Amino acid sequence: MYWENGVTAQYSFAKFKPDQFFVGLDYVTSRLGTAYQSNAIKQDSYLLSGSWLFNKSKPYHIVTRLNLGCFYSDLEEDMFKEIPNTSFLISPELGFKYTLKKAPITLNLGVGFYIITAKDGYSATTFEWQEFQDWSVNPSYRVSQVLLGGHGRDYDAFKNSTWEDWRSSITSEYEKLIAQGYTKISLVGSSTGGTLLLELVNSGYFYNRLHPKNIFLVDPIVVPSNKLQNNKRHYRSNDCLCRSGSNHCRKQILVSL
Repeated sequence: MYWENGVTAQYSFAKFKPDQFFVGLDYVTSRLGTAYQSNAIKQDSYLLSGSWLFNKSKPYHIVTRLNLGCFYSDLEEDMFKEIPNTSFLISPELGFKYTLKKAPITLNLGVGFYIITAKDGYSATTFEWQEFQDWSVNPSYRVSQVLLGGHGRDYDAFKNSTWEDWRSSITSEYEKLIAQGYTKISLVGSSTGGTLLLELVNSGYFYNRLHPKNIFLVDPIVVPSNKLQNNKRHYRSNDCLCRSGSNHCRKQILVSL
C-alpha cells in the first residue's frame, strides 16, 4: 500500500448553487509520499472532480464527490517499457465536513475507492522473471518460466480461474520436465507462486514423484501461525546451483513462477 499526497483546487459558481456545488482539480502522487527519496514506484493521478454539499446552512455537511481522471506510473527503466503504465480512473467518495464557528478551521473525513480500467494482461506474468532469465547465462542450468492459469490474459480469464487452475500450471510444467529427463529441478516461487509451492508440499504432491532439488520462496503470501517464524531464515549451503561445467548438473533446471 502506497502513501500519497497532493494538492486540490475547488471552485463554486456564484450563479449556480454557490457553496454547495463545487468543481475541482486534483493532483495526487506517491512522489510526495512513499516514493520520496526511495526506490518505490512513482505514480501520479490527475483528477477532475464534482462535489455536492448537503445541509448547506449548517456547520456540518455530508459531502458526495465523483472524480474522473487518469493514472500514470513512471517505471523509469527501459526494460519495463512494454508494461502498460496508464489507466483511466473513476473514484466515488462520501464524506463528512465540519466547520468550526470560532476558528477558520474545517475538518474533513471521507471514504472512497478507485475503479481502475486495466488493459490486457491482468495480474502478474512471467515478465517479472524475465530479467533473471536474461541474466542466467550459466550453461550449467536452464530456466523455465511458468505462467499461472488465468494470469496475464484479461480480467474475465482471471476472474473465472481458481487457485487449482493456478496450481495445475506448475504441476503440468513439472511433470513435462521430468518426462524430458530433468533430474535436478529447483522451484522458485514469488508471491502467490510461493504459496502454491507450499500447498503442493503440504498436499503430498511430491511423495511419489521426483523430489525438487531446492524450493526457494520470494515474498510468499504466507502468514505464519507462529509469528516468531517471521524472523527466521533457513539456508542450506549445499543446495546452491551447481558451478559452470559440472558434469552432474547438465540436467538441472530452475522453474520460476
